[in-house]
Amino acid sequence: MVGALRAAVIAAACLLLILSGCRDTPDSLMKSQIRTINKMAAAMENKRPASEIDDLRADWMETVRKLNALEMSSADRMALLQKYSSEMGDAMLRLNKATLGRAADGLESLLPKK
Repeated sequence: MVGALRAAVIAAACLLLILSGCRDTPDSLMKSQIRTINKMAAAMENKRPASEIDDLRADWMETVRKLNALEMSSADRMALLQKYSSEMGDAMLRLNKATLGRAADGLESLLPKK
């Protein structure tokens, strides 16, 4: 009986820890967004299939949706953007370069062969 009670208490404690860790925070979502943008850039740089890039883009948009769903004041939202502005700027710059590189590769295939 004591063993069953102990197991139930441990199971309940584990469940509480799991459930409390499932809530997305603004910081965790921003970090996730930056990671996903860098993964997209790497996928483009390494000429990964378009389907892989599309999956990453969907992940990114889901993170954006979660961020927008948070009930944050405009002051908190601005503070969050400022906190991650450098990392986000670097990630977006990398993604833009990778996007332009991928577009250039596509244009080259349209040029006549010499």
